[in-house]
Amino acid sequence: MLLSIRRHFEMKKRGALLVGILGVVLALVMGDVEGRVFLKEEYSQVNMEDMWVTPKKIKVEPLEIKENGKIIGISEQGEIKCNTDDKLKKFAKPSYTCWGLKLEESDKYYALATDQFEYSYLDSQGDLYVEFVGDLPLNASGKGVSYGQAQVKLLGDGFDPDTFNQDTPYWLKFGPKRRGTDTKIELEITWKGKRGTWKLEKSPPTNRPGFLYTLALKQDGTYSIYLDHQPFVEGKIEKDFEFSAIDGPEINEIIGAGFETYMVGNSINTGFLLVTNDFQETQDYGKYIKEHLTYRNNLFIEIAMSKPNGEGFKMPPIPEEEMEDKEPQKTPEKGKKKEQKKKKVFSKVKADPNAGQESKKEDL
Repeated sequence: MLLSIRRHFEMKKRGALLVGILGVVLALVMGDVEGRVFLKEEYSQVNMEDMWVTPKKIKVEPLEIKENGKIIGISEQGEIKCNTDDKLKKFAKPSYTCWGLKLEESDKYYALATDQFEYSYLDSQGDLYVEFVGDLPLNASGKGVSYGQAQVKLLGDGFDPDTFNQDTPYWLKFGPKRRGTDTKIELEITWKGKRGTWKLEKSPPTNRPGFLYTLALKQDGTYSIYLDHQPFVEGKIEKDFEFSAIDGPEINEIIGAGFETYMVGNSINTGFLLVTNDFQETQDYGKYIKEHLTYRNNLFIEIAMSKPNGEGFKMPPIPEEEMEDKEPQKTPEKGKKKEQKKKKVFSKVKADPNAGQESKKEDL
């Protein structure tokens, strides 16, 4: 009898211990999911050299663009550089040595990629937030960027930054796209093993050349788009997206990001990329950048107005109080230790020697 009672209490203790261990593990797992930052870019020349890769093993696929009756051929790759305009530096954090990414030469193809996510993201690992600056300048005369896009792509495990190009499979594509004087926000996602293409035709406001774009993808099947942290569009994924089979391998693990575009015009500015599953991170990270977009946009107006043929960007005057210089907003440290990154082995994709023999054509 006593032995039976003793065994009963021992079993209860073991059960309680097991429940406790499971609770701790669950808490650790849930805590690990919350507040995870996959990529946070604060630009410096060091980051440009160590984090981002300009693909070297690609051949640009020729593209012919018809603009106002003139054929423009693009078959050369340009270089994406740090925006180091001295006038912008006074609005940047002391640690910044460049203000995002800048594409300067017209009639070129540009690409840039990184595989240095702090952690890999699994597509069932909770909500996802993507935030970055997208800037396609357009002045009142219709000149500026007539063809190009400031879009980010999230890329899967196994991609090679040295061969990243427009044909690289992606898990997500998001951002503004310019064709002529028409600018549309494009969004493609991977959802439940299918490719989802956003059906809504939405253009960003024309009163400023650039915005801080934020996308929220929720596991509950909803999504939201914010411009400068202001709600722009929200809805249900199943309703607002058209789904089709994925053309290529299915991607479930995201470990990198890239920007790529053909460009006709004087400049595209992009960058300041954040990928996280914590909404508050977007608020902390984007607050400083959003405030200084106002200053940068105003500077672009001054530059456009100072040029003989410039008619100025389509933007109303900014109140003087918004031009006051402010202290940079610091993101509070959460005290979490960084996990050791797992070593990734990337498959080297050889460039197709026959690629680019036939030009695609596109009218504006």
